[in-house]
Parts: sequence; C-alpha cells; structure tokens
Amino acid sequence: MVIAIIFTCSIVLVIIFIIYANKDARRIRMVHKNYPMLLRALLDATSININSLSNEQRKLILSLSDDDWMDWAAIKKNQHNIAEEYSSLFIKYILEQYPQITERNNYSIKGKISPTINENVDAILNSLNLHEMRMLDAETIDNWENRKKRNVLLEKIRKEYPDGLKELDQRITSTKKPKNLSDEDIIREISTIKLFQQWHDLASAYRDWKKRQEVFATKYYNLCRQDRTNDGRYTYQVCYKRTTGLGDLVDDVYKIWQGFVSSFSSHCLEFQDDRYISRYNKIPGFKACTRYFTKIVYEQIFKLISDIYEYLESKPLTIFVNSSNYGWSKDAYEYHYRQLRELLDSNKFPYCDYESLHNIKETTVYEGVVVIDLITSNDEMTNKSKLIIEHFTRHVPVIGYYSFIKEYSDEEIKKIFEPDVVKNNDIAFIKKQFERVIKNEYFSYIAIINTILGEAGGADKTKKIWLDAPDKYELRFMDGDNTSKMVANYSVDGGITYTVKEYEGDSFSIEDVVKMSYDILLKMGILKNFKSKGAKAIDFMNEQAFLAYH
Repeated sequence: MVIAIIFTCSIVLVIIFIIYANKDARRIRMVHKNYPMLLRALLDATSININSLSNEQRKLILSLSDDDWMDWAAIKKNQHNIAEEYSSLFIKYILEQYPQITERNNYSIKGKISPTINENVDAILNSLNLHEMRMLDAETIDNWENRKKRNVLLEKIRKEYPDGLKELDQRITSTKKPKNLSDEDIIREISTIKLFQQWHDLASAYRDWKKRQEVFATKYYNLCRQDRTNDGRYTYQVCYKRTTGLGDLVDDVYKIWQGFVSSFSSHCLEFQDDRYISRYNKIPGFKACTRYFTKIVYEQIFKLISDIYEYLESKPLTIFVNSSNYGWSKDAYEYHYRQLRELLDSNKFPYCDYESLHNIKETTVYEGVVVIDLITSNDEMTNKSKLIIEHFTRHVPVIGYYSFIKEYSDEEIKKIFEPDVVKNNDIAFIKKQFERVIKNEYFSYIAIINTILGEAGGADKTKKIWLDAPDKYELRFMDGDNTSKMVANYSVDGGITYTVKEYEGDSFSIEDVVKMSYDILLKMGILKNFKSKGAKAIDFMNEQAFLAYH
C-alpha cells in the first residue's frame, strides 16, 4: 500500500515537473520571439539558441516577469526617442555613466572607424540591461535640457577660449596626477579659463606685433626719406610692458623711427654753431604762432600717412599730441595742426588727440598708428609711444612718430658737436696754461709756445719736462707781420724735414696764439703729451722765470 502511494506521488511530481518545464520552455520561446534584442542584452550574447541555454541562463530569463519585459521594451523605445532629440549629448552621457557597456558583446561598433550617430545609439541601447535602462529612464526631460544647455556652454568655452582651456589643463596636469579636465572642472573654472585666454591673446598679440613693428620700422624710415627728403630721422628703442602667457608683466623694447621737420637743443648752447643757435632762437616764435610751417610741409606729411595706408592696406590712426612739458598753449597746437587735420578730414582718415586716446576701446583694431607731435623731447616721445602700444590689447598697431620740432637730448647734441666739443675743451686747457705763465708784457704770446717747444731760451730744458723724446720735435717761427699772420716751421723727425704752416692772427692775442698752438701740437702728434704734462712744463718755466724779465 505504501509503495503504491509513493509510486503514485512520484508520477504526479513527474507530471507536474513536465508541465512546469513545458511552461518555462514556452515562456522562454515567447521571450525569444517577442524580445530577441532584449534577450541578447540580458545574456550579453550576439545570438541565442534556446535549445543550448544553460540552467543559469534559463533562470535569468525566467526571473523577469512579463511586465518586466514589456517595461524594458517601452523604456528602450522611449530612450531611442530621447537619443534622437539629444543625439551626441545622449551618447556622451551614456558612455560616461556606463563605460562598461563598451566591453559587452552587443556593443556592435567595437573597433569600427567613425560610426554614425544611429550606429552609436543602437550599440548603446542594445547593450544596456534592464536595471541600467531603468536608471536611465529616471532621467527627466529637464535633466536632458540642462545637460544640453551645459553642453552648449562647454562648446562655447572650447571654441572661444581654446588656449585658456589648454593652459588650465596643463596646470592641473602639472600639479596633480595626469587626468583630462571633466566638464564640471571646465564650467567651475570658466573665469580662470577666460583669464588664461586673455593672457594668451595679449602675449600672442605682442609677440606677433613686435615682428611686424620691426619690419614696419624699416618701411617707415624709407617712406620718411622718400616723402620728406631733407627732414631728420632718428631711431629709438622704446621700453614697454608686455604680458606673458602666464599673466606676468615683463619689460621689453621695440624699435621706432622718429621723423622731424626741424630740430634744436637747449643743452650745451656754448658748443653749438650759429645754425643750431638760430633754430633755438626761433622756438619762441613757433610758440607764439608768429612763425609757421609752410603748406608743403603739411601736404608731404599727409602724403606720408597716405603711403602708410597704401602699405598697410588700412587707414592708420593719426594721434595728435596736444600737450608737453614745454608749456605751449592749446591754441598753439591747434594753430600748427589745423592744415593737417583738414587734409585728414577731407580724405576721411581717422585721428584723435592723445589726451582722448582713452575714449578708443582697447579692443579697437587699427593696423597702424602715426603720432604727430608739435614739439618733442625724447623722454616724452618714448613715454607716449610706450603708453599708446600698451593701450591696445587685442590687436597692437605698428607705430611711427613724426615731430614738427624735435629737441635733441644733452647726449645727442654733444654727439653732433663731439669733435668741436673736444677741440674747444683742448683749446680751453691750453689757454688756461698760457694764462698761468709769468710773462713780461714785452713778450708776445708766441714766446710761450716758443719756450715750451721752440728755440727760445730755456726751450731745450722745458721740452724735457713734458716730451718723451724732445730731440725729435723742433719748432721755429719765421719773421712775419705780428698783427696779421704767424708762420710756424716744425719738424717731428729731429730736423730732417720741416713743415711750414701760416696762421692768420695777432701774436699778441692770446686767443689767436692759443688756437695756433692747438693746431701745431695736434699736427705734431704731441697734443696728448701736453694735456698730460703741460701743466708741469708751465710750472718749470715759471720757476726758471724764463719769460718774467726782458
């Protein structure tokens, strides 16, 4: 009886198992038929053979209810619609949030070169499992819209501030473990990125500009020489501050040419010739507007500006300097600038006053600037040139300077008259020594040089005081009219050969004799010796009283 019951129960269990097994098989077949792509995603398989499924695979399939499968299919369809709306943004987000899907078998674009957006979307949706799909489906449209706005902002940052972004990336990489900037990093540091871009743009602008300025300086010089042939031209190195790519301000210099109609100097007037003194004396007339520049001057300066326009293919900005340390009135500036302003106006050339430069935006683009100045010192010229260049930040213009009146610096005027300065100093020294000589009024001033170097009594002894080889040098004075000329006969080879030189002048004039003595000492090659030891020679002559008595 017991055996019969056990057998019957076993049969029932087998029947139940068969029923349920058939039911599970039918359900698996139904899933395979209705949701083939979802089934592949679940099992991470590119193809499914339901007859060779493992028990674990069957359990996994059967663990999902019909509602789960339907929900999964609906979510996938909905996400496909979202992907069509947000395309590349959708792809980027999924790959950031679920990077593991790229290793799955259903990620069909693996190794594919330049897949399309649709291929990317299909590969993603076919690789996500139900849990991942539900996580994705929890993202609202507002979330996607916010991501879209953020993406637009990111694209704008990348487009408008590429170098600032690169600099931030390099700085982060150099201070931390190497990593790529995240979107959050970029948005959080947008102010820093903008600042880095500004520094880069400034550094780039000045770097490119300095090369252009070097080329333009040569062109400007040639145009000045062409259009104002007889005018002066000087070149200078202008110091200025430029921004580096790291935002640091560093000192640099650039070359500029200054053309000028007239010139003068208030320095070293005692050394200047009559021509320069005359220019200096005319300055008050220009200041008072009783002197003026001729029409041709303005026309030729405008021609220069026009030629710069032709060279740059863009009208340069003319900047009129309307103040200086010379204290000239505004009326004086307007008086002397009027004709050039009229030429600029009639030809529609841009211009402004230096004092109004701040009204021009720093980002305004001018290819070139011509500075026009009425009266210019070097310090003011270099300082204004510096500030003009530092004013423009986006596109630095090339620059040239033109002055109606230029003042030479102390150093420049000395250089102009350097030979005369040295000569005058030497003559002054000789005169000072001659004035020290104790001399009877009976003797002319020739007696001094004759005692120092010539045939007078005591000359042989005196020559030994200041000459290294006194026997080589001989000097004789020939008879002449003492009130009109002096004739010297000198030798530098011990009397083998002589040179005769006639000098206009009075032997009793210390000025005339000193100038003659300077020339003789210079031509005999012993001026340097006299400058070094001449004072000792004079002291010796006075001690011996060679000329004290007649």
